[in-house]
Amino acid sequence: MKIVIKEIEPKETDEGRAYLRIEDTKGVWYSVWKEDLLERFQKDLTYDVEVTEKVEGKKTYRNITKINAAEVKPAIKTTPPAAEPHEASVAEAVAAEPVAPWGPDRIELVIIRQSSLKAAVQFVSSKPEGSSKDILTIAEAFEKWVLR
Repeated sequence: MKIVIKEIEPKETDEGRAYLRIEDTKGVWYSVWKEDLLERFQKDLTYDVEVTEKVEGKKTYRNITKINAAEVKPAIKTTPPAAEPHEASVAEAVAAEPVAPWGPDRIELVIIRQSSLKAAVQFVSSKPEGSSKDILTIAEAFEKWVLR
């Protein structure tokens, strides 16, 4: 399940054991007890996690037991690198880009980029005045249109 962290409250039991209380953007609270997970959560990031639930009367206790995927950065407008787009490797370009506001994960973003690049290649090859230098510019325009 994916959750977006709204609030993190470090807590401690009467016996001195540390844990976290986490609220997601839907107002649902979770606990994190595993020591190896305590330092991995940050506000405003999205996590794909495994959760166990325990119901006691009218209360439901949700415990995050595992992080399945790396955190996904929130949608933030960043300044593009100074290098021309064709000079950067694909891995650098993917790592430097923010995630779209509606939040596709990294795999979806790579698929969108690959599709945009393929469409740009087909478009440029169909134009007699088209040049290989135009491909990345057109691919970026296609990608922006898809992510709008």
